[in-house]
Amino acid sequence: MISMKKSSGIFLFLLCVITADAQPALVIDHHKKEFEMMRHIAYFTDTTNNFRIDTIRKIQRRGLFEHNPKTYRNFGIDPSRHWYFFTIRNAFGAKELIMDLPDSYLDHIKVHIFKNGLPYNHFLTNGWRTPINQRPVASYHHAFPISLNSPGIFEVFVNVRRATGTVKGTVLLETKENFYKNYILENHISSLVQGAILLMCLFGFFLFYLTADKLYLWYCLQNISLFLLIGARHGVLNFYLLGTLDMLSGSYANYICALSYGATHLFFVLRFVQVKNLLGLTFYKFILLLISTQLLLLLLIPFGQIARLKYYLMYGCIIATAFTVALIIIKGAARGNRNVNSYALAQTPFLLLILYYMAGIFFPVPVSWITLHGLQFGPLFEVTVLAIALAERFSGFQQQNYILLNNLNEAQTQIIQIQDAERQRIAQDLHDELGGNLAAIKMSLQSSGLIKEKVSPLLKLIDQASVNTRNIAHNLMPPNFEDVLLIDLLTNHFSKLDLDGDIRFHFHATGYQEGKFSKQQELTLHRIVMELVSNIINHSGASEATIQFIGYQKHLEIMVEDDGVGFFKPSQKGIGLKSIRSRVNFLKGHCNIDSNERGTTTVIQVPY
Repeated sequence: MISMKKSSGIFLFLLCVITADAQPALVIDHHKKEFEMMRHIAYFTDTTNNFRIDTIRKIQRRGLFEHNPKTYRNFGIDPSRHWYFFTIRNAFGAKELIMDLPDSYLDHIKVHIFKNGLPYNHFLTNGWRTPINQRPVASYHHAFPISLNSPGIFEVFVNVRRATGTVKGTVLLETKENFYKNYILENHISSLVQGAILLMCLFGFFLFYLTADKLYLWYCLQNISLFLLIGARHGVLNFYLLGTLDMLSGSYANYICALSYGATHLFFVLRFVQVKNLLGLTFYKFILLLISTQLLLLLLIPFGQIARLKYYLMYGCIIATAFTVALIIIKGAARGNRNVNSYALAQTPFLLLILYYMAGIFFPVPVSWITLHGLQFGPLFEVTVLAIALAERFSGFQQQNYILLNNLNEAQTQIIQIQDAERQRIAQDLHDELGGNLAAIKMSLQSSGLIKEKVSPLLKLIDQASVNTRNIAHNLMPPNFEDVLLIDLLTNHFSKLDLDGDIRFHFHATGYQEGKFSKQQELTLHRIVMELVSNIINHSGASEATIQFIGYQKHLEIMVEDDGVGFFKPSQKGIGLKSIRSRVNFLKGHCNIDSNERGTTTVIQVPY
């Protein structure tokens, strides 16, 4: 009798010989973390789509599997399923491995594992349609655990189908620890990219808050869509937000996010490059045509058994966006728009990635840094370049506003200086010409020899006219203003108003320091106060008014209060208020008017 131990040894030896005839078995080295698989894999295409695993095992043992992978292209009508086969020989203790299929768009995967010729484990998924948290390994990869719990020969059969595109035939095998280490690193990279995109989004919101320009708002919306697209692409959106909703799992979420990103991006470009029409359509009609066409395809094409063209929906969306981007760059360059260069630079990685992925439909694209991270760093480069361009645009507008503001201030200064010079001339003419003429008329009447009773009323009218002329002249330009302190001038003025008028005025000055303002600025302050007092006398119906000058460390505050009838809607077109605001702006100050039925309070703050 041959012992059981010897029988097992003979069986393993024969199995190794049979396997060696097909392709070399992968011998597990417990010091390695990743295993080179190309020379260990055999391939077979089931064009009938009817072979069961038992039949496939027989075909493999007959040597009908091929050693070199072929490129299989499918445009939605080929029902073929593709089989990969490799053997693992484990001569040591337990080992946990992860098999990774990098092709994201496989829509059917079966994995059969045999140990020493006997069924050991199997997995079945619907590929990209399987929610992240229902996959054998919870990740956006198509990954499957292979547990080598003891020494032996492990045969692995992988059955895949891809409804459209190119089947790449790539299999990665690595230790469980290495897989999760790389997976965590990829998630960290994805998180950093998403965080950077959100940071750019906040920057756009900040610019929108400052300017209320919708260009910055569309930039924020496209960044939010891009953030969600990367999350959907790497499974974060599905795993943490969408759960097990079938219609929002896998590429459905990718497609919806891609469509949203394409739409918001095109609306952003509408304002950034200032292109108003494409292909004879207005920009809005062109975008509406793209979106409606995609949605129509989404609704009409059956996502199922016969016409499996669902992948081309997202490809169509991306190609349409790329085509539109190219048209925008060409048309913007023809118009000489200065933002085209920044936009073209930002879109360069996107256009190159489109060419790269479109090539993958017709040619096998190897797994590389581009396939793993291109869809992250390409958009990150785009939003960063656009953020820099928007910052330069904002800075340019700020400089233009600064120049315009300086020009406006210079114009206001010239206007105020001209007004003051004209006031001074009119005041001088009133005092010298009209005042002198009134005095001459009075002297003529007094020496005319007319009856005193008839002349007396005329003399009183002439005296009143002389007083009024002098007051008007003083209001236009206070006499000896250069030699008189502003506070003294105002104190005397309000004292006379108390004696001559029906309104009682109170004037207080606290902390005001002479010399903080130039004489030109003090004259402007005097004009502001005179205009406010004139409004009180002529329009308020007040019985009492208070004027305060309060000096602070960095600014002067002027507060004017009255107990009149007030006004609820200050007229922006009134000459008085416009004059006040213009002079306050000239002094780079702020003016706030609060009015109600109990009176009006005006607060003016002017920096030193």
